[in-house]
Amino acid sequence: MRDSGFAERFKQAVCHAGVEDTQEALGKLLGVSSVTIWSYRNGDKLPRMKKAAEIAQALGVNVNWLMTGSGAMVNVDQLSEAERELLRIYRSAEPEDQEFLARTFRLLAKKDSPA
Repeated sequence: MRDSGFAERFKQAVCHAGVEDTQEALGKLLGVSSVTIWSYRNGDKLPRMKKAAEIAQALGVNVNWLMTGSGAMVNVDQLSEAERELLRIYRSAEPEDQEFLARTFRLLAKKDSPA
């Protein structure tokens, strides 16, 4: 069974979580083998619901979104107070200021990521 939609959402969830993106590191974080991670990334295997819930929790995403693509990637109630405040600021800004904020955060994320 090939599910490229799950594979893409899994990739997005890993990126969202900001965790080390190697099969070994993800396997350790999620409690599965590196072969299983490879299978998830390629859409060759889907996790069972219990494991999907654990993966979603570890990566900070909505399990329904992860498995089906339905709903929001992240539930607002899963955000920290600081994240909610940043979201409020972003949403209240003018469109050109929103773009400035987005560029600024992208630059900050690049600065903090390993080269």
